[in-house]
Amino acid sequence: YAMGGNISVKGDVYSYGILLLELLTGRRPTNDMFVEGINIQKWVGMNFPNNIREVVDNNLLRDASELELSIILPCLTQLMWMGLICTRELSQQCPDMTEVVERLDIIRDKFFHTHRAFQLPIDISPLIVEKK
Repeated sequence: YAMGGNISVKGDVYSYGILLLELLTGRRPTNDMFVEGINIQKWVGMNFPNNIREVVDNNLLRDASELELSIILPCLTQLMWMGLICTRELSQQCPDMTEVVERLDIIRDKFFHTHRAFQLPIDISPLIVEKK
C-alpha cells in the first residue's frame, strides 16, 4: 500500500505516519542520511524508545528544563510510536484514522493533565521552527 502506488485509506494512514515522523525528527524522508536500506521509519525504530533524544528534532527540546523534559519526552515518545505504527509494512497491522485520532486525544490529554499537575506555563515557542 505504501510502495505499490495504490490509493487507499491505509495509504493515508501511512502518509500521516511519515508526516508525523518528519515533524518530530525535523528530517525529510528524502534526507541524504537515509541510504543502504535505512529510511526514516527504520532510523526512528532503531532508536525507539531508549534513544528517542537521538532522533527528536532539537528545536522541540531547546531550552527545556529537566522538569519540562520529564513531561515532554514521554509525550514525544508516544507520538513517535504513533508514527511508527502508522508506517508498518503490512497495512493490516496499521490503525485506521479513527483509532489514530483516539490515541492522539489520549496523548494530548495526558500531556495537558501532567502540565497542569506541575502548574507549568505552556510555552509553544520550542514548537515554532524558524525557516532555514
